[in-house]
Amino acid sequence: MSLRLKAKQLKRMMLGIASEKEKQEIYNSHESNSMLEQVWNNTNSELSQPSFDKQRLFQKISNQIDNNNVPAIRWYQKPSFRVAASIAVLVTISLSAIYFVWNNRNFAEKQMLTVFSGSNLMQQVVLPDGSKVVINKQTTIKYPKVFKGKVRRVELSGEAIFEVTHNPNQAFIVAANNVEVEVLGTVFNVMAYPTDGMVTATLISGKVKLKYIDPSTKKEQSITIAPNHSATYYFNQNRFEVSMVDVSKVTAWEQGKLIFSDEPIESVVNKLNRWYGVEISLSNDLKGKYRLTMIVDNETIDEVLLIISKTIPIGYSKSDKQVSIYPKQ
Repeated sequence: MSLRLKAKQLKRMMLGIASEKEKQEIYNSHESNSMLEQVWNNTNSELSQPSFDKQRLFQKISNQIDNNNVPAIRWYQKPSFRVAASIAVLVTISLSAIYFVWNNRNFAEKQMLTVFSGSNLMQQVVLPDGSKVVINKQTTIKYPKVFKGKVRRVELSGEAIFEVTHNPNQAFIVAANNVEVEVLGTVFNVMAYPTDGMVTATLISGKVKLKYIDPSTKKEQSITIAPNHSATYYFNQNRFEVSMVDVSKVTAWEQGKLIFSDEPIESVVNKLNRWYGVEISLSNDLKGKYRLTMIVDNETIDEVLLIISKTIPIGYSKSDKQVSIYPKQ
């Protein structure tokens, strides 16, 4: 609003002929007080009657401006504001919806899901990209709710068979105890129980690459294997070892079987611990001394212990879920 127009409105207010709209414009103006004083000092003719109390009128108008106490149409009751408010509400809702979708997508991309199989059963997990995973007993797998970027990464503690959906633009990585198994689309088995001191990947079909990065030195070791081969990284020896295997024996656990082929008794005991959910303690006198070849198929732990005791000279005692194996006297 121009200075001239304000002056005219203030004069009209002084004379008591200003409209409610004009009064409200004066009250809402930040310049009203200084303008009132300027107009007042320059106005004589209209307010020159002898009986007129000039100072009193000045103070009254000044107080009205300061207090803004004349009834007026509220800013939120104006039709133009109602239209603007409706638009603002729509914009707010739209922005809120966009934020909600973006925020939930961003949260989903960061959200990690965890599946633990326990000691009594195996489970099948379908990953966000359609890849299928069968996890063995006592196994944990972690993966994001949404795969994003150039890598599909899952974390494994235990044993699982992966059937990976082929995607040449997005590598698939299984991270297990600082060892990474990388594929583009294939079927393979990974065994990575923390207590075993090793990670083994067995390739059923396709092609996989194993990589180990030393946490302290950052030195990298990697190896690529072909189908029907296993690659094992031994942590205590800091090396990979590759061997040809019978994949049907390695993955027999998926059909509810354990197949041991000339396997050290320590390894057999570890697998029986996980398979039956028991705690088997093996005497130090037996470690590194015997190897076993046998098939476990629906037998109870008592039956398995009896079979072992008839194969090699051991004795054992069992109480609840505690088993002790020792040399036969």
